[in-house]
Amino acid sequence: MKRILRILVVTAAIPFLAGCVAILQRPLPEPASRPNMTIEGVILRNSESGGHIEYSQTPHVEWTDSTLTIIGIVQGGSQGMTNRTYRLSDVEAVLVRRLDSRRTSLLMAGVLVGVGALSAILFTDDSRSGEVLKEPGPSCIPICL
Repeated sequence: MKRILRILVVTAAIPFLAGCVAILQRPLPEPASRPNMTIEGVILRNSESGGHIEYSQTPHVEWTDSTLTIIGIVQGGSQGMTNRTYRLSDVEAVLVRRLDSRRTSLLMAGVLVGVGALSAILFTDDSRSGEVLKEPGPSCIPICL
């Protein structure tokens, strides 16, 4: 029973935690921090093909002084790998995947309260027996003056 309960809790928590990750728009990073960023897409300044390009997978990202090259699968496009090079003068911002702390905190609080309430119901003897205990004695309390 305990193993099934643990599996149920983990299975229920994973979709909530996955929903806490968001794609955020960030300005172009400084050259020193560029290799450490995980790029998920770009937003272009003036483009005929659309200013918002998001990738579902980006296995290779390369920065130079004037360009950004992304090899990956464009989301909503073909399933094949594409190799695109963007001039940094055309890139307004980059898209990065980050953990949204506000959503995470709210969902984790809800999960913890739910688990606490569920465990209180499951592990107390009163809920299993279905009986209401009544103390023997008078039904009213005498008042002394």
